[in-house]
Amino acid sequence: MKTKLAVAIALVVVVLFSSSAVFAGTKTLLVKVEDFPAEGIRTYHLQKEVTSQAIENFESISETERPGGLYGGVPKHLELAKELFNIKGVTRVIFSHRYEVMIIKGKCFDWQKVEPEVIWTLKKYFGAKTVNVKKINL
Repeated sequence: MKTKLAVAIALVVVVLFSSSAVFAGTKTLLVKVEDFPAEGIRTYHLQKEVTSQAIENFESISETERPGGLYGGVPKHLELAKELFNIKGVTRVIFSHRYEVMIIKGKCFDWQKVEPEVIWTLKKYFGAKTVNVKKINL
């Protein structure tokens, strides 16, 4: 009897953990996009934490190469900054207030080409299946 109960509990635990892993990437990521009067700046407000720091400013991809933490390696948010710099037209990345990503693009680049890549990168980074994008105007 105890063996059957133990097996049943183990089965429930396996199902719970496996289903949470399966459904972890199926959630929708909410992204509120804020336009600024300056044409080259947009802020992406997220419901997911990007960094625990108050503000982090990256002026180039080389600034994402700094070593991380006590155990070495690169902190995950630096990987996000690096991925954002890989988007053609992105010239600066700023993480602020833990839940915001500010992108500054070059003057010769159009948001219609840059923004879909930014949204796709955020979706991939957070493991979301879909993204709900809402525009905020100042």
